[in-house]
Amino acid sequence: MIVLAVLLDVYALAVFLRLVLAWTVPPRSGPMATGARAVHTITEPPLSAIRTVVRPVRFGSTMFDLSPVLLLLALWLVANVVYD
Repeated sequence: MIVLAVLLDVYALAVFLRLVLAWTVPPRSGPMATGARAVHTITEPPLSAIRTVVRPVRFGSTMFDLSPVLLLLALWLVANVVYD
């Protein structure tokens, strides 16, 4: 159970890093680029699955992708079940 809880926390951190990386200019090379690609690779499958159900929300000329927030919420709910 502890291993699953740690894995959920690490994955939640990866999703949070994905949110932060979406607001920055991604590096083209080096260790930061490798890390950004790794975060993108491990978080994209569940995010794209959520995006098929919940489309991005439009506010004027801006679109908000709610899939990372929904994934973090789902991870939080699963973590609460695992921790209890």
